[in-house]
Amino acid sequence: RNYLALVFLEGINISVGRGTQAPFVYFGAPWFKDSEEFASLLHSDAGNDYYFQPVFFKPAFGPYKDKICRGLRMTVVNLNYNPIRLAYNLIKLLKENYKRDFKWNGGGEKFFIDNLWGNDGFRKAIDANLTYEEFHATFASVEEAFAKKIKKYYIY
Repeated sequence: RNYLALVFLEGINISVGRGTQAPFVYFGAPWFKDSEEFASLLHSDAGNDYYFQPVFFKPAFGPYKDKICRGLRMTVVNLNYNPIRLAYNLIKLLKENYKRDFKWNGGGEKFFIDNLWGNDGFRKAIDANLTYEEFHATFASVEEAFAKKIKKYYIY
């Protein structure tokens, strides 16, 4: 449930809890501060779909191996939440609130987030400070056309 949204965090310099007892449930970094305040920002867009709680964790491997990370624990309540919207808004908020510490993984012509999304649109939309709605409009027609095309193959 959490993986659908939190996997996009692997495109930035934050731990997604790999090497802990809760991968893709925890996320954070040693530079992450004000967990409660950041959780409040995320809750303002969550409805009753998910919530976040402050957490500390120490990954056994991966980014920030053996370092104490401050972060959040994500709990999904509504399985029909929009994971792309959450991922987009979460990364956008991290970039806005941690200007000095936030970094896209990779660089030059190869950013890992571009591989996760399939092209550079996700990253460039965040860098251009587009809202999720503005970003979604850039691919909504393609998404709609694909949904119509595959509908005949649905079993139920």
